[in-house]
Amino acid sequence: MNWSSYFNLSDLQAKMRQTFEAHVPDHIKHTETICSYLQTIEKIQKELDA
Repeated sequence: MNWSSYFNLSDLQAKMRQTFEAHVPDHIKHTETICSYLQTIEKIQKELDA
């Protein structure tokens, strides 16, 4: 099947790139936040176990 007859592949590729670039910083920040929470939980758990 020739998808270019249904979609403008150049436009689709550009939109995908824009979406990816827009969301990556949010995902990085979210991951950093989760890591921070996990480190805090680990610290509290160690204090409780001591």
